[in-house]
Amino acid sequence: MSPTHTSDDGSPVALTATQEGMWFAERLDPGRSGYHDAVTLYFEGPLDIDALRLALDDCQRRHDALRLRVRATSSTLTQSFDAPPPAWHDDDLSGLTRREQEADHRRRFALDCTEPFDLAKGPLWRVRLLRLGREEHQVLMVLHHLMTDGWSHGVFLRSLLSCYRARLSGPPPRVPPTPSFRDWAVRRVAAEGTPITADRARAAAEELRAAPRRVELPGLTKGRGTRGSVLELPLEADDMTRFNTACASARMSRYMTMTGLFAHMIREVADAPEIVLAAPVADRLTRDGSRTLGCMINTVPIRVVPGDPGLRAAAAGGRSGVVSALRLLAVPYREVIRAVQTPFGTSLADPLTNLACEEYNSPRGTWQVGDLTVTARPRGEFQARHDLTLSVPLDPAGVPELIYPAPRWDAGAVRELAAHLAGLVRSFGWDAAKTTP
Repeated sequence: MSPTHTSDDGSPVALTATQEGMWFAERLDPGRSGYHDAVTLYFEGPLDIDALRLALDDCQRRHDALRLRVRATSSTLTQSFDAPPPAWHDDDLSGLTRREQEADHRRRFALDCTEPFDLAKGPLWRVRLLRLGREEHQVLMVLHHLMTDGWSHGVFLRSLLSCYRARLSGPPPRVPPTPSFRDWAVRRVAAEGTPITADRARAAAEELRAAPRRVELPGLTKGRGTRGSVLELPLEADDMTRFNTACASARMSRYMTMTGLFAHMIREVADAPEIVLAAPVADRLTRDGSRTLGCMINTVPIRVVPGDPGLRAAAAGGRSGVVSALRLLAVPYREVIRAVQTPFGTSLADPLTNLACEEYNSPRGTWQVGDLTVTARPRGEFQARHDLTLSVPLDPAGVPELIYPAPRWDAGAVRELAAHLAGLVRSFGWDAAKTTP
C-alpha cells in the first residue's frame, strides 16, 4: 500500500523501531550520536535571500516530517508534526579573506553539526546562511536523522528549488499535497508488530549465528574516535563506464555487484570465509514512497557467502545476498540483533557486524535556477558507525567510496584497500568487455 497524501489530524503516532533507536542514542550522547545529517549548498549568482528564506518555510509546510518532534512520557514515545520552523541564521563573512572564510565555515559547520536538538520542542533541523561575496553564498543545513534519510535529502532539495522558483514570481505559491510521512509511520509501526515480522527476524538470526560477524582488518588500529572520513576509489570515468556496462550485461545492479566485490576484497585481505554487512535500506519501492520526505530507513544484514573463484561469482554472491536481505525490509534491525543474542552496547558501534555497505543517493552535482547556480557539496561532519563501509552512489557517473572512522585507521592502509577494490572494479569491467561479442 502506497503512502497516502498529507492527512495529519494532529494526533501523535508511535515511533518506528529505527526512530526509537535513534532517540535513545541521542539521549545517551546528545549532539554526538551520529544521527545529525549535514547538507551544504553553494550558491553562485544573484541569490534572492528573502525568497530563499520563504522557500524554506514553504518546504516546512509542505512536508510533515520537517515539523516532527518527539514526545516522551514515562511509558510511551510518540511523534507529532507541529514543530515550528527553524530559526534563520545569517552570517556575513564577505569581509574575510578566502582562507579566513574557509576556517570560519569549518568552525561554524562543526558547531552546528554537534549542537544538540531539543527533541521534545523541535524543530529537528537548523539552517545557516553564509555570505561569502555579493554573488557567492553557502547554506549549511543540519537535519536530525529522526526526520530524514539520504533519499530525503534529494526530495528536500527538489522541493526547495521548486519553492524558490515560485517565490521569485512574487505571490506565495500554492502548497501542493505531498505524500505523508506520518501515514507511512503508522503503517510501518503496525507492520513491525506482526507475527510474520518476528518469524523473519528469527529466521535471519539462524542464518547469522554461525557466520563470523566481526572481521579483523589490516591497518585498523587501537585508536579511539568515530569521526568519519570518506575516500573515493581511484577510478576514472572510463573505468566506471565499462563497469556499468558489465553490470547491465550481467543483469545486476551496480550496488549488487559492488557488494559482491567488496566482500571478495574483505575475504582476500582478512581471510574471512563469509561476510556479514549491515546495509541501510529505505522503503522507496513505490512512486509515492520515492517522493516522501522522512526517515523511512531500516538496516538489514546482508550475508555474502563464497562461491566459485572469480569476479563474476563474487558479483553473483553480492546479488544473492542483497536479494535475500530484501525479505527483511520491514524487520527492525534491533529484532534481528536480539534474535542472534548479540548484546547491545551504549557506543555507536553496530553490535552485529563491523562492516557495512550502502547505496548513497543524496543529491550531488549542480542545478541551474535562472542565472543562479546551485551546487550540492559532499557530506560534512559525521560519525562512522562501522569500521569500514562501502558507499555506492546511485548516480551512474558517481564513483564508489570507502567510509571509515579516521582516528582508528592507518591512512595508508585505507588507501591500499581503496586501490585493491578499484582494481577489482576495473577487472570486472575489462573481463566483461573481453567476453562481449
